[in-house]
Amino acid sequence: MSALTLTLRTSPARYAALPLSLIGIAVLFIRTDYWMGIWPEAGAAAQTAGYFISLFAAGVAGWAAAAPSKNGMDEQFAAAKVPGTTIEAARLGAALIWVAAPYGLTVAGAVIATVASDGFPSGFPMFLSYTLIGLVPIALGTAWGWLVGRAFPPMVAAVSALLSWLIVSYLLLVFADGVVTVSGPPWIAVDSGLVALRLGAAVLLALAVCMLPRLKRRIAVPAAAIAVSLIAVGASFSTTVLYDRAVPADEDLVCYTGEIEYCLWPEHEKYLELVETVDANAAELPGVVELPERMVDYRLSGEELYWMEMGPEGDVDKEFDSEFDISEGSVWALAMGVSDGIQRVTFEGCDRDLYDDPELGPAIEQFGAWLEYRLAGGGSVDYTTTAPRDIQEAWAEGREIAAEWPEAEQTAWVEDLLDRAKVEYC
Repeated sequence: MSALTLTLRTSPARYAALPLSLIGIAVLFIRTDYWMGIWPEAGAAAQTAGYFISLFAAGVAGWAAAAPSKNGMDEQFAAAKVPGTTIEAARLGAALIWVAAPYGLTVAGAVIATVASDGFPSGFPMFLSYTLIGLVPIALGTAWGWLVGRAFPPMVAAVSALLSWLIVSYLLLVFADGVVTVSGPPWIAVDSGLVALRLGAAVLLALAVCMLPRLKRRIAVPAAAIAVSLIAVGASFSTTVLYDRAVPADEDLVCYTGEIEYCLWPEHEKYLELVETVDANAAELPGVVELPERMVDYRLSGEELYWMEMGPEGDVDKEFDSEFDISEGSVWALAMGVSDGIQRVTFEGCDRDLYDDPELGPAIEQFGAWLEYRLAGGGSVDYTTTAPRDIQEAWAEGREIAAEWPEAEQTAWVEDLLDRAKVEYC
């Protein structure tokens, strides 16, 4: 029986496997559910759970590392024929397996939920890249907890390791990119090679920690190794592991053609049904409302364009399609994007002073909210806004028109508004 196998059977960390599994599954399924059926989003959801597992993994590792001191085993380890580094590596490796196994269970849960939701959609390699990110804080947290555990009794070590890793990981979240990603949109890709470097640096730190002798002697070399490995960890977090994904060719997109042609990232195929619903609502708009020929998912109008709150920025001199953003599967986000696209073709060529007109400006805001409400199919908006009060009031009035006015009156209101705007400013 190998040392690792024996240590797996006796490691105190084995008692934490079930609680950590429950934490991982809870974070995965309770936080959100829109990720089901979208591989990169599922991977991001799983690795977020991995971060929370890492917080408790540090405490578990600290407890397991300190256990021999409590049981008076330090002298026996120091006198053993097997090198102390080997013993320590087996013990730390066993602890890492026990705290990583719950993350594996969480990842499996994400796979099952995604396949059950939408078969086997595009983007599985992106899922694997995101789940690799989740292993890094678990490995780092375990190594850190083990280092802290060598300095304190078990209970003190567990609490100290958890709290100190909470602080260290928070600093990483603040000063480094790609430590944890709260979502996995298809226009963002993960550099798996850089993630592997981070994971390698974490393993290097774990090996350096294993070099610390049980008895306080000859610690110069282990201390230097730990210092070097910490520098390696810091260097591995000096660059981001996330980058903008190249826009796919048109033939690789997932498209639906109704009143408007909509093209989405392949990984967003799940949202075609939502797109069809919004397009059906667009078909019921008054005939005077002009619809765009084509709209595309976020970032698909070109790599040189970035759609901001006030419109596109970047290379805006070329022709490009209007974009929509199906944020977290929200019909209101999609309706807002399509509403903006309709307004873009409706007021194309109009003077920008239109929006500053004391009468028509607020009416245009009402028109946008009216469009959004009609496209979403009614109901209450699912987002919050910090827009000025007068604009929010105009939006509320626009939604009220869509909800309460008879269809004929709505049509007359829209026709009058567009006639006045185009006569005076277009």
